[in-house]
Amino acid sequence: MLNYIKAPYLELKNYHAPIGIQSYYMPMKDGINIRLCCWINDSEGKSSRGTILLQQGYNEFIEKYFEVIGEFLKRGFSVISFDWRGQGMSEKMLENKNKAFIQDFSLHDSDLENIMKDIIEPLFPRPYIGVGHSMGGCLMLSAMYKHPDFFDKAILSAPMLGFKNEILLIPVIAILSLFSKNDSYLLVSKPNMGKETPFEDNDVTTDKFRYERTQRLVRKDPNLRLWG
Repeated sequence: MLNYIKAPYLELKNYHAPIGIQSYYMPMKDGINIRLCCWINDSEGKSSRGTILLQQGYNEFIEKYFEVIGEFLKRGFSVISFDWRGQGMSEKMLENKNKAFIQDFSLHDSDLENIMKDIIEPLFPRPYIGVGHSMGGCLMLSAMYKHPDFFDKAILSAPMLGFKNEILLIPVIAILSLFSKNDSYLLVSKPNMGKETPFEDNDVTTDKFRYERTQRLVRKDPNLRLWG
């Protein structure tokens, strides 16, 4: 379907990619490769009900959402999802592949715009539904603000709208960035490569089954996630 380099994806013994997955590396305007997975829903000759662009949160990856994608496909939608630059299996911007880094947050906006214009609009059927979680919800809102015609509908789960004490944080971060290199860690932070948080100590979910499934995916390829 797409003339790009094929990209890998992970599966577990009892957790597989939904049938019909196509996985590619798509180059952005600055040469960074974004991993993109898509599913065209044309089962039983029925036309698709529309296209869902599913966008993950910070430090997540496409494989974590295979179950959700499968549910959308069962309901007749085509689906496309990609790892944000700097996380998942998309290209990292530092030699240290395990450190979170983005030169400018607007690069995420540009990546989404490229994928909408070069992939989704020419190849996928409307209506377009944006589904975003956390940081993905933030970037989805940004896209809808700048391009009101991109999406017909949107579903946002806990969208990142700001930070606690951001009035104080913003100037502090600006000052720290003047004296730090791109590959430096914050003074109060340190890399935690390979360190797993036990389910009982996590503050994200009460779903032990899915939490441990995500841990198994990361163990299979530690570069899937960021560690500091």
